[in-house]
Amino acid sequence: MDKQLNALKSEIQERALIWGSQEPLIDHRGKSVRFLFDFRPLLQDPAFLSSIADIFWKRYGHYKKIQIATLELGCVTLLGALLLKAKELKIDANGLVIRKSRKKTGRQRVIEGGITQSPTIVIDDIMNSGGSFLKVQKVLQDADVDIKEAFAILNFGNRDANAVLSKNGLKVHSLFLLKEFDITIDRKADPAKLGQFQDVFSFTPSSSPVKRYEIFPQSNPALDSTGSSIFYGTSTGDLICLNAKTGKQIWRYSTETIDPKGIASTPVYHQGIVYGAAYNGKVFALNAKNGRAIWERRYADWIGSSPAISVKDKSLFIGIEHATLHRKGGLMSLDLKTGDLKWQISSDEFIHGSPVYSAKNNSVAVGTNDGHLLMVDAKTGHILWKFKTLGPMKSSPVFFEEDKYIAVASHDAGVYCMRAKDGKLQQFFRTEGINYSKPLYYKGQLYTVSDDGSLYRLDLKTRKVSQDLTTSGRIFSSPVLIQNKIFFGNNNGQIFEYDPRTRHLSAEHIVADRVLSSIVFNAKKNLFYFHSSDDRLFAFARKKKAKPESILIPAKKGSVRGFENMLGNGFRRSAESVTRINKDGSLTIFNAQDRNHELLLEGLAVDVWMLLEESRSLKEIVAILALWRKISHSQAQRHLKPILRQLFSEGLLQSIRP
Repeated sequence: MDKQLNALKSEIQERALIWGSQEPLIDHRGKSVRFLFDFRPLLQDPAFLSSIADIFWKRYGHYKKIQIATLELGCVTLLGALLLKAKELKIDANGLVIRKSRKKTGRQRVIEGGITQSPTIVIDDIMNSGGSFLKVQKVLQDADVDIKEAFAILNFGNRDANAVLSKNGLKVHSLFLLKEFDITIDRKADPAKLGQFQDVFSFTPSSSPVKRYEIFPQSNPALDSTGSSIFYGTSTGDLICLNAKTGKQIWRYSTETIDPKGIASTPVYHQGIVYGAAYNGKVFALNAKNGRAIWERRYADWIGSSPAISVKDKSLFIGIEHATLHRKGGLMSLDLKTGDLKWQISSDEFIHGSPVYSAKNNSVAVGTNDGHLLMVDAKTGHILWKFKTLGPMKSSPVFFEEDKYIAVASHDAGVYCMRAKDGKLQQFFRTEGINYSKPLYYKGQLYTVSDDGSLYRLDLKTRKVSQDLTTSGRIFSSPVLIQNKIFFGNNNGQIFEYDPRTRHLSAEHIVADRVLSSIVFNAKKNLFYFHSSDDRLFAFARKKKAKPESILIPAKKGSVRGFENMLGNGFRRSAESVTRINKDGSLTIFNAQDRNHELLLEGLAVDVWMLLEESRSLKEIVAILALWRKISHSQAQRHLKPILRQLFSEGLLQSIRP
């Protein structure tokens, strides 16, 4: 085994490890990187694949039935090699490929392959942030499949990532650690992004299943004024009200549409009434408590636009679509109380975009599919001005700086900023993809996301444009400001928290399916919500920063105390000390008679567990920890070994070898 591992290590070092001094290496932020591991050449080499398969089955060959899963696309060849080797060894093995996002055509699956309930191992070439393993876990959990273990060729030794995976019940076995290639990473410069949020509930509608998973911005969730109820529309044409805390359905209203887009419109809550629209052209007002219709009107053939309301004029504004050649779209104003038509204007093309109302200007702005941004008098429907872009606008504009200016994102990849009073262009910038999102204004900066997977920022004072964050999936989720952070999701099931102060990603949350709505925050319940492409409504929350649970282990006389002396922590000498092994993988060592005098050794236990995954002996663990802790081997033998033996005797380190 050691000979085989050494040969693999040499192959990786020679063929997969690339240094920035050899060729230009760029990360997702466009910055140069010191090194990277590119396993693709090796994962297409039959000899390398065969060696990995031999080692894999030496570990997992005791399973009579097994299931192996991987995230597309890097390790698909390795999955094939493992399955072929399993057949040779007469092991009943099944393979699954997990898509980063649900397939848009065919069977529209996110899991490719026949699912079994056999013990499941998830594989990857590199384990760094742990995101790939968590993504596979989320998807398989939806299919009631539990993962027994995660297997990686190379583990970067990210303690935060290992701790997050451990808390999610994922045990990682890796063939090599990054440190074995004499490479270290400053983790303080790149703090952990995962593990800061946790799922609270997901709601699946009981109505007929989704026949087609539409890939475009979906109905955003909307809260009532108390934060007790949440509403959203589904692709089957239902408006659903849920308990915002538990996710339990309170009522369901059917629009009786047969259009596969159902309700793409975002509902609006106002004074006990929910207003919405559906793709059969119906506009409605419902009692928010029981879902009973107060009024229903149909003035169009289709409606994908979301309503905006004016409290001052008691009006509802919404974009409409017609099945006629001479008049394809329009904007109309309805009476909030009765639904009666107040005024309507026509456009040559559909209006998929949603209007936005300015109380200060008493005007309504909306983008059309023929590339016009219209500014309309809210009371009369008179068009105040038009601005022509080069593409359709399918989201809302945004007013900013006391409604003096307005910005809109277009399918021509442009973002336009105009003066609200006359439509005169003030600033313009271009993204690298189609823009489905509503721009966000915050402290002199204008943010937008694009289907190229990036977050862009325009400094309105300097006119400088920055591509602040690039993700791995298309984005239809408009950025929103929550607790001074910017949130949005992408089509690969990732939710991002961006800090506009530092201009860096501050957190990431992984979910099972595409995020096709904006993120909505319930300040009264401290919950976040989003609508996924499979019509589910998800709720998640920020994890509370609580003191870690711990286990107290009285150490043998002299063992831990000697370790304290070695580290020079100034502990008072005593007959006995206590070691606390925390759930986050750290050790706390303190004097038994003085609990306030303690020393936290971050990551020591995680280091130990990572080494145990390699089936290292106690002697090997001591030697490696001595190297990592930069202490002599004799010191490690004298001080670390007794502690490890003590942990083993307490049953905490079950797999250690003498």
